[in-house]
Amino acid sequence: MPLDRATGELLPVEPAGELTVVYREHSKNAPAVVAYRDSGASVTIGGFTGNSIERAPTHYSLFTGEDGFRRLFAHSAKWAWENENRYDATISSACEAYRAAAGDEADVTEDVESARKRRNSSALVRTSIVLVLMVLGVAIVVRTCFLGGGEGN
Repeated sequence: MPLDRATGELLPVEPAGELTVVYREHSKNAPAVVAYRDSGASVTIGGFTGNSIERAPTHYSLFTGEDGFRRLFAHSAKWAWENENRYDATISSACEAYRAAAGDEADVTEDVESARKRRNSSALVRTSIVLVLMVLGVAIVVRTCFLGGGEGN
């Protein structure tokens, strides 16, 4: 929360979405469970701290093991899931991204296949040229050595 530097008081902030106090602590009337919905949904359970030392009076198992806490947590998770608006948009955009990636994969596969064909064609052309040059070389050697096409035959 923002602080007024002149007075030192906390300034109220209007939430962008819908804020609902679901449960208040009785002795101080402080919000203990708050639900918030804007483009997404969330539930905050105030004072949800616990100690990891098992013998401590604030060890988390002392409240997480209670049926009331488990029901509260399960209902909170269910409410947040059912009121989550971003899930559908996220799934749609993920599906589009996967479709685009599949299209990219097809393009890359096509490019690789085309490059392989060009490489094979190039190898065939090089081999053909070498064979033609070899045949010409052999013909020159045969003509020069055996057919007397050289020095005064």
